[in-house]
Amino acid sequence: MEEWIGTDNLKIAGHVAYTLIFFSFLVRNLLWLRSLAIIASFTSIAYNYYVPVEPLWVPIQWNCIFIITNVVQITITLLEKRNFKLEGYEAYLHDRFFADLTSAEFKKLVKNGYLRTSEKNEVLIEQHCAVEALMVVIDGEVQVTSNGREVCRLGKGHFLGEMSFLTDEPTKAEVSSIGEISYFFWEKDQLKDLISKKPKMMNAIQRVLSNQLIDYILDEGQKADNNYKVAS
Repeated sequence: MEEWIGTDNLKIAGHVAYTLIFFSFLVRNLLWLRSLAIIASFTSIAYNYYVPVEPLWVPIQWNCIFIITNVVQITITLLEKRNFKLEGYEAYLHDRFFADLTSAEFKKLVKNGYLRTSEKNEVLIEQHCAVEALMVVIDGEVQVTSNGREVCRLGKGHFLGEMSFLTDEPTKAEVSSIGEISYFFWEKDQLKDLISKKPKMMNAIQRVLSNQLIDYILDEGQKADNNYKVAS
């Protein structure tokens, strides 16, 4: 043991500690980052205890605090993952649209919304009005009409009122249920207040809504192209 605890080996331990700290800055996974930080702290403690003439207690004490803090945070993260099990419509929404969010983050998003079942032919969004909520169809089908003319029908997994939610402009169409449908919704002001404090949530929602708008534009372009070919 005494042969191993030589100056050269302890200098290597010091380099290992800082190398691990460096690599912890590169990893994206928070659990890996904290794990590397813990190992780096243990190595740093050994270096500061054995290399100097007398142990440097200040960095040793601080590294002990870092270890305890990271162990506690890792434990909290693992408990959150275990406790925030997603099932039913929550699992569907998370896996389909919000996989970038952790289960705990997604639970906070869902906690600020409501699951509801509509009546038959219920108007969910009126035309030329300010949208009051962002909705997503969980089960069933809705009819989208503009000036009394059916534009399209949307089913499970489609967001409703996304354009007005993003732009704050009045709606361009009316949306009504075809039969009873199940849908999840967030009140507009409440959701915007939440995501304004959570950049990761904001990016996730903007990405989902933007992708749906792009798909809609592409579908309309394909329909127009098909109509042109038929007319030709």
